[in-house]
Amino acid sequence: MSVSDQLGMLDADVVVSGRNTLHRVFVHGSSVSDNVAAINLDAIKSVEADPVSYERSEKLYQQGGGDDALQYDIGQSHGVRITVYAGQLPTFLAYLMGTTTFGKTGYAAQNLTFDALARFDIESVYRKKDNATHLFSLIHQDLVIQPFAVPSPMEDVDVVIPAMSYHDPIVLAAGCEAVYSQYNGDGSTTTFTLPATPLSLRDLTVGNADDWVLEKLIYCKVKLSTDEQGSRQKSGISISGTSLTFTTAPAAGSVVQVLFAKETA
Repeated sequence: MSVSDQLGMLDADVVVSGRNTLHRVFVHGSSVSDNVAAINLDAIKSVEADPVSYERSEKLYQQGGGDDALQYDIGQSHGVRITVYAGQLPTFLAYLMGTTTFGKTGYAAQNLTFDALARFDIESVYRKKDNATHLFSLIHQDLVIQPFAVPSPMEDVDVVIPAMSYHDPIVLAAGCEAVYSQYNGDGSTTTFTLPATPLSLRDLTVGNADDWVLEKLIYCKVKLSTDEQGSRQKSGISISGTSLTFTTAPAAGSVVQVLFAKETA
């Protein structure tokens, strides 16, 4: 699904506000290798985000010889609220949690308590009133679902799914769109071919660059078979054209997860 795609006719019982906004969802952990298609679900009514907030902690270290060292750690986070219609909540929530077999012939129940794992990315695409001309996009990466309550489940009642991200929200320029890809590590392969050439994202010498990798990837993570969550790779990788190369091959059974931006075709 491209940022300029039309959504088509809606079902008779579905009403979507903000008709000029397309919400593209990338779910982590898909079994699909290579490019993972973004999915827009008409269950989404709106996506709203809080400003980024910062927490600072201080640690005092004794240096010996009478001198002490004070270390500052600054963490950031922001909340994101995904509003959906109650009648479509179960299917949408199962999708976010990766329960692709949700239903009476698969998994019939879904918990309303959640782990602290980053499950998905959302790209909100803002367009002109022609519903096609791209203005810009807003990306919320590595979203973690927070606890929430479900009101009386009438189909047209709003339900707000709260989520949290500990990484930068990102604005993409017109004509650019996010791409999420993942690959299987085998312990010997060091180069993986991306489905498109990543665009340069920003000048890493300006502003807060701690969250960025190289200047062409929003993130590159490697999830080992023994891990619940992938680890962001800050070194040992390089980009040349569509080639993502690791200095050391990702271990057998691992999953490489990559989020970047490409030029819209």
